[in-house]
Amino acid sequence: MEKGQIRQWVWDELTRRGQAAFPKPVHGRIPNFVGSAAAAARLRELEVYRQARVVKVGPDSPLHPIRAMVLRDGKKLYMPTPRLTAGFVVLEGVEPGREREATSLTNFRRFGREVRLEEIDPIDLVVAGTVAVSQSTGVRIGKGAGYGDMEFALLCRLGKLRPDTPVVTAVHDLQVVDAPDHPLGVELPWDPHDISVDYIVTPTRTIAVRRAHPQPTEIDWSLLEPERLRALQPLLELRRMQGGNP
Repeated sequence: MEKGQIRQWVWDELTRRGQAAFPKPVHGRIPNFVGSAAAAARLRELEVYRQARVVKVGPDSPLHPIRAMVLRDGKKLYMPTPRLTAGFVVLEGVEPGREREATSLTNFRRFGREVRLEEIDPIDLVVAGTVAVSQSTGVRIGKGAGYGDMEFALLCRLGKLRPDTPVVTAVHDLQVVDAPDHPLGVELPWDPHDISVDYIVTPTRTIAVRRAHPQPTEIDWSLLEPERLRALQPLLELRRMQGGNP
């Protein structure tokens, strides 16, 4: 199956089974799901999370419980702005009890601070949003825009991430599409610019993955049309830092 077909199946099946959560419809998004808080609690038990001091978490709705948890646990949180239009925002030291409010898409810029690329601290853990993921290879697919992949390669290029920095995703069990008891039972196709995961947390289980592919560590500029590149502020900033044309 192609990536688009797998995404469509996941969106349809989460909805059909009543496992899709607000915002709806989940089609076209990293889908929020029933049990996202339980998945976050499983992440909290992982040693890679406990040891992490600086965590990058995607801005997607199912990761909201994780973003709030990161702040409650006294860690530094980096959030990419949606569609990478304005780079990254750092949040830390939020007033106790306001962590969930501070990490919502409505408020995170008000509670946090936009940072230049060179200001970003080395990141200990990445939590990525996912539409579908493979437990046998670690391959994941997002909603199709490629922002999570570009963020990883960008931060690697700057030395803020290492290729072996742990990557976690939090999903519903239906999104683990190659599980032995899964109704779809397919392997995910992989492209060199795709990031993979080391751990999968769901509402019911924690899966340690042996990644089958290397992480992307360079931006593939050939994939970016000029109009799209102009909308991605961090990539323009990186190009200028490297002495290239905007």
